This record gives sequence, structure tokens and C-alpha cells, in this order.
Amino acid sequence: MLLGALTGLFFVVLIERAGPAAALLPLAALAVAFLLSQPRLTLAALLGVVIVIEADPVGLLPIGPSFYSPIRAGQTPPDVLFYILVAGTGLNLLRERSHPRGIGPMTLPVIALAAAALSGLATGYYAGASGSGLVMSGLRFGQLLLLPFIVANLLTDEASVRGFLVGAAGLAAFKAISGLAAVAAGAGFTVDGGVITYYEPVANWLMLMFLLFVLAARIRRFRLPGWVWWTVPLALLAFLLSYRRSFWLAAVFAVIVVVVAASRRSLRTALAIVAAGLVLVLAGTVALGGSSEVESPVLERARQLQPGTLGEDRGDRYRLDEQRNVVAELREAPITGLGMNVPWSAHYPLSDEHDRNYTHVILLWYWLKLGLIGVLAFIWLYGVAIWTAFSIWRNHPVELVRIGALAALGGLVALAIVELTASFTGVEQRLTIVFGALLGWIAAAWRQLPRGPMARSTASTE
Repeated sequence: MLLGALTGLFFVVLIERAGPAAALLPLAALAVAFLLSQPRLTLAALLGVVIVIEADPVGLLPIGPSFYSPIRAGQTPPDVLFYILVAGTGLNLLRERSHPRGIGPMTLPVIALAAAALSGLATGYYAGASGSGLVMSGLRFGQLLLLPFIVANLLTDEASVRGFLVGAAGLAAFKAISGLAAVAAGAGFTVDGGVITYYEPVANWLMLMFLLFVLAARIRRFRLPGWVWWTVPLALLAFLLSYRRSFWLAAVFAVIVVVVAASRRSLRTALAIVAAGLVLVLAGTVALGGSSEVESPVLERARQLQPGTLGEDRGDRYRLDEQRNVVAELREAPITGLGMNVPWSAHYPLSDEHDRNYTHVILLWYWLKLGLIGVLAFIWLYGVAIWTAFSIWRNHPVELVRIGALAALGGLVALAIVELTASFTGVEQRLTIVFGALLGWIAAAWRQLPRGPMARSTASTE
């Protein structure tokens, strides 16, 4: 009774000083304690909110600007969830008295990328960048570096690895349905006079990997639940109605990769199929570009893929001017780059109208911010992740996980193509979180591969 009275008195004083919102502190403390004790649930919550809630004030849930706004000291709700996830994972390892797990072949590339990030922060500091801005950049980039380890230490058994795939498929289905509903209600983002499903990359990348997963399952004649097949046309339509030219082009290459890998063609046949796919892409681009009148917004966006139209669009011209500026800066500092939070200088038309801490080519962004070691470490990480996903596809004992690895392989190839025209990984928070989680899933699945001579013999016979 005395403890209850003192607690009540404490909250009376707290509400008097801090306002009525202080009454929610006990609930917040209970929620934090619960999430700390359930790190897998915290991971699901983090991925769920960054996938479901778009950053733009559009869609059926237009709360993105307020949700991603800083609460205090520049920290957003996803940042808070991430910190709880890190602490919860550490407590879980202590509770189970288990050693932290690495991420297999991706461990060294991530360590090299972390070293490059420290170098970029130091370079930015000595170049005069804001200290608080550098701290924020370091914390945000840390999510890319830490999430693979966190996910790999939470998905420790076959059931959790499969459950991750099921959750991802469910989120992709939800995004497809909600995106189409937003278009029907006129609540989506507007591009070229039409309402689209999603402009930001997370939903498009997730739906693309979902479609690649279903395609691989169909080729391998793997039975999927009925709701997955019902969702396929919705996801395909939502993906097309995003009007994202780069994702369309990337999808073509990703489909070729998945079809060739899933059908287990010989190397000569695989190269022939890839070459034929490239010819079809070029022929389709020329055919769309030759039309004098394109009524469909989808076809109009596709027509802009034609190389001859590159300089006609104002956005394309800005990208060319931006690239000239960035290349000029790299000539001045080819080893260290400019450093984190140090903007490049504008010398060409249109260049001063946009964010000069950003560049549309991801490799140039890493070179500018993290130096030469940063871009090499990023390429190393990407290549090792693709190779690891392919190894899982070839050797994992569970067919569902193998198909998921093939979809991840196609998704990584697609994202690499997309990021030739826009920078997301390590730059945009939402996709960075999803990308880091995908690397963690690949690492967790890789740990379940059979080891030893018997595994090598099985792989060679396949």
C-alpha cells in the first residue's frame, strides 16, 4: 500500500510538471520491457512499420511525415525500435549464454565497410561538417552494418528462417492490395498526371522479390498456398502502376536471372538466354520510342527509357549535370572522397537546385562519402551477398528456403541495376533497414547449409 501511494504521488508530481502525456510513461515502459524480452517480435515490428508506412503523405495511411519526423535529438520512431532491437538481441544472447554469430562470407566485407564509414566520418569532421550531423549519419549507417548480424543471431533455426519468408510474402501482399486501393481512391502519389501505387523503393523492391519468388516456385513446381496465387496478379498490377522505369528495367534482368538459375541450364544455354533477353529489352525500347503518340502513362514512362530521349527530360538533364560535378570532385580527392555530410560543389546548370549531399549513382555516393575503400567494400559486400544467395539456392536442404534465396538473388541483381539511377542502400533509411535484414536472412540460411564432403558431393551431383 505504501509503495502504491508513493508511486501515485510520483506520477501526480510528474503530470504536474510534464503534462498529461507523462501518464503514458508506465505503458511506454511496459512496452519497452516487453519488446526487449521479445527481440524477434521487435524485428518484425521494425520491418513492419518501415514497409507499411510510406514516408510520403499519400496512400491509405498518410502519416509518414509525422511518423518519420524526429522525436528528440534527430531520432525517429524506427530509430528507437532499432535501438531496442539491438539491446534486446544482446540481452537474448546473455540470457541463452550463446556466443554471437557472424554472417558467414559477408563478415569481412561488412567489417571493411565499417572501417570505410569511420574513415568517411573522420574525413567529414576535418572538412568542417557538423558534429551532430555526423553523429546522425553514423547512427543511420550503423543500421546497415548491424542489422545483418542482429537478424542472423535471431533466426537461429529452420522454422524462423521459413517464418521470415512467410512474413515477407504477407507484407508484399498487403502492399500490393493497399497500393491498388490507394490508386482506386485517388490517394496515391501523382506522376505525369496519373496516380501511382508507390514512388518510394521499398514497396516496389519487395513486390518484385515476391513475384520472383512465385516465378521460381512455379518453375520448380513447388506448391504454394492459395492466397499467394491470388495475390500474384495484384502484385504485378501494383508493380506496373508504380511507373518506376528503373524497376521495370531491373525486373527484366532479374526475371532472366531467376529463370536461368531455376531451370538449371548449362552455361552456354544460360548465356544465350541472357543475350536474347537483352535483345528483347532493346527491341521493346525502340518500339515504344518509335510511337508518335502514347496514350498510356505506363507506356509513356517506358518510352522514356529510349536512349535518344535521355536529354529531353529536365530530370535527366539534372542527373547529367550532377554527375559532372561529382566526377570533378572525385578528381580532386580520389582516395578519401569528400567525407560524410560534406556537399559537392555546383558548377553546372540545374545542379544547385537539389540536395548536394546526394548523388543518383550509388557507387559515386559511396566514393564521395566513404572514399575509395568505401566503394570497393560496397562492391565486395554486394558480390559476396549474391554469391552466398546462389550457394543457398544450390545447396540448402529445404526447398522453400532455396526458392527464397533465388528470389533474394534476383532482388539483389535488380537493386544493383536500380541504384545505377538512384541511391538507396545506406542513404534512404527504409530501404537500408530492409536491405540489412535481407543480408541477415541470407546469413542465417547460409549457416544451415550442409558441411563436409557429403555436402560437396551432393552439390556436385546436382
